[in-house]
Amino acid sequence: MDSADYWDEAEPDECECLCGGDEFAAAVGFSLRPDGEVRWVSLGLRCLTDGALGVHADWKINYGPSAHLVNRA
Repeated sequence: MDSADYWDEAEPDECECLCGGDEFAAAVGFSLRPDGEVRWVSLGLRCLTDGALGVHADWKINYGPSAHLVNRA
């Protein structure tokens, strides 16, 4: 399965910083299982207006193999 398979069920929302900024630099982080498969994916954002940092979204990966996700980021 791919996240695109679930897009119709998603409820995406716009992101806005507490300062009112709406432009961000994004980074993705992974938590790996001992076997190298992905356990969690987190999306971090840094507001380009005031530099505030935060985790915007994270989700658990309940399937395998999943190590390919690291290369797709």
